[in-house]
Amino acid sequence: MKTTLLALTALVLTACAGHGPERSAGDSQIAFKFEQTDDHLVIECRPLSMDVGWEWIDECDRVAGINLAEARARGLNFEMPDRPFGMAAEAMRSNWEWLSAGASGLTLSREIELQQTF
Repeated sequence: MKTTLLALTALVLTACAGHGPERSAGDSQIAFKFEQTDDHLVIECRPLSMDVGWEWIDECDRVAGINLAEARARGLNFEMPDRPFGMAAEAMRSNWEWLSAGASGLTLSREIELQQTF
């Protein structure tokens, strides 16, 4: 179980690299990035400080959900996830005490495949 969790954590804790501007989400404690490529939507979110506690994970899901809903309203076709960052967010939340003890640069990231419409 521990090996599986560490592997999952390694997959979702990526450096905040990518293309497109990252912006603070209002007055919250997160930086959020939404990017559209030819065939994917890419969402990334990270805390501005490790002092914010695990609540930043819920805020990332909330802001991502708003952005994904707006993308659907603009006509993009994709499977809308129940929770934008899914199991990665849940694993991070469940293990926050352990993760935050020595971590820096935590980032949630997800690619969502765009579906073609004919």
